[in-house]
Amino acid sequence: MIEQVKAVKEKDINKLKEVIDSCGLFPSMYLDPMISDYLNNPSSSELWYAYHANEEVAGFIYCVPEKFTFGTYNLLAIGVSANHQRKGIAKKMLSFIEKDLKTRNARMLIIETSSDSAQQGARFLYDKLGYTKEAIIRGFWNEKEDKIIYLKKL
Repeated sequence: MIEQVKAVKEKDINKLKEVIDSCGLFPSMYLDPMISDYLNNPSSSELWYAYHANEEVAGFIYCVPEKFTFGTYNLLAIGVSANHQRKGIAKKMLSFIEKDLKTRNARMLIIETSSDSAQQGARFLYDKLGYTKEAIIRGFWNEKEDKIIYLKKL
């Protein structure tokens, strides 16, 4: 299998929407406004990468620098299509983005997630890859769902 992580191109959008719908990350109709600056602004600081497995888009990762900080980035989304999950793709994409951020003199990467049971696998992965659970904001998403913030110094 040929695997590559490449910068997202406009031609990838429909495939990214399929990944989003497949993994249930968020409604795919949100993708167009989310990725607009990246696609239309040559000086955008947003980072969008797609994971290609045999030329099929199997996952994506979206990361931005935190405003008013020096070298702090926030991972806003990572998704792997349902038929490609549990194959190490999320781990490979996180490794890729960490290396990429180091070339940009990044100091740390923040990942915000949820206490919801649907995110249990993601939290396990972040723990396994050396991310530190830095903060919990109780009742953030709703009364019974907390925001969990992970951190990794690069």
